Amino acid sequence: MKPGDRLHDNDPRMKSRVLTIVACGVRTEHGLLDVRAKDRSGREFSILARRIHTDGKPRRGGFDLEVV
Repeated sequence: MKPGDRLHDNDPRMKSRVLTIVACGVRTEHGLLDVRAKDRSGREFSILARRIHTDGKPRRGGFDLEVV
């Protein structure tokens, strides 16, 4: 993952939500690996790296990585 890559939300309630990665490898206060991403409106989100999937399997939760 690198800044500029896109994340697609797998939540069925958020079908069209696409986030763009702003920063990778940020540590949370609990020591977990974190990714910062923005949506189209500019709102920034903090997502745990373990919730981002790169294997292409269909899921109902988490995010799928699309490399730009």
